Amino acid sequence: MTQIFLDGVKEDRREKAEAEIKKILDTVFPDDEKNLVDSVDITDAFQEKITGLVKENETNYDPHHEYGTAYAKTIPFIKKGKLAYAIILDGNSVGEWKDDQRIFRFATLAHESAHVADGFRRWLEIGNESFFARPSGKQGWLFHNALVIWEEYDANRLVAEILEDTAKELGGKVRNDLILRHAEELIVLLEGIHDFVKQSIRDFRFWKLNPTELCYKITSKICGILILCAYTFATVNPSNQVNEEMADTGKLEGYQFLLSAHWPKIQSTLDELYLDRKRYRPDLIEKISREIDEIVRQCGLEISDAAEGFYLDVRDIE
Repeated sequence: MTQIFLDGVKEDRREKAEAEIKKILDTVFPDDEKNLVDSVDITDAFQEKITGLVKENETNYDPHHEYGTAYAKTIPFIKKGKLAYAIILDGNSVGEWKDDQRIFRFATLAHESAHVADGFRRWLEIGNESFFARPSGKQGWLFHNALVIWEEYDANRLVAEILEDTAKELGGKVRNDLILRHAEELIVLLEGIHDFVKQSIRDFRFWKLNPTELCYKITSKICGILILCAYTFATVNPSNQVNEEMADTGKLEGYQFLLSAHWPKIQSTLDELYLDRKRYRPDLIEKISREIDEIVRQCGLEISDAAEGFYLDVRDIE
């Protein structure tokens, strides 16, 4: 039984919110035994609540990422020897519980529930210790980021298919507003990526960045772009406007520099993973991690493991 906490929902909407959340979970998890969501918590203290649950390196959780600002997060933990999840939603985004946000709320909870299902499949295969271990070494970092890209693609693709089927039943069409926003954010990042990488390397040469700062600055930008690609290209039956945005993206100099040799391979692997989504496929996730490594090299960084930390060879790029 999922616990539901609604402190971040307007008081006169809480009864309706609880009923809607239960209905969404019943839709996503028709078999109650497979519902690993221990709690859904809608809170105005979104950042603080997650910080209290995650406790990574005793630092505060930051919802701001290269690819946007988070308003939902899924957190795994062990309860009575079994995997369980807490889903935290930002009450500042959904707390008013407006009727015209029903699809947005459904998509958000279904997206987070897909993360629950993906995590459960992985946990069954690798066990507690590996599941909760922090990424270690270069390969661990690459695999972790490839896994994040896959899980974001899977969640968005699954939600897109559910919404498409629902729209057909109702005789309507799915609006692509959120996908368009992702596509626009992707274009903004790609338009400046080539100059961003060159300037970051110049800053490193002039001692404005140390190796760790340079590595983080460039790799976080790369991973943000790849996650936005995963969001955008997980669309089902995109509108003409979305297709035009995607076509424009492929023409950008930044796309040609960063992604033209690698994103088609990554997307092909993501599609292969999705066809077999009910299984944990580390072999295919490794394929994505190798493409990420090639993109990082293309940006002038050669990362290798050291006894402590890593080695970084930096070359200037044209």
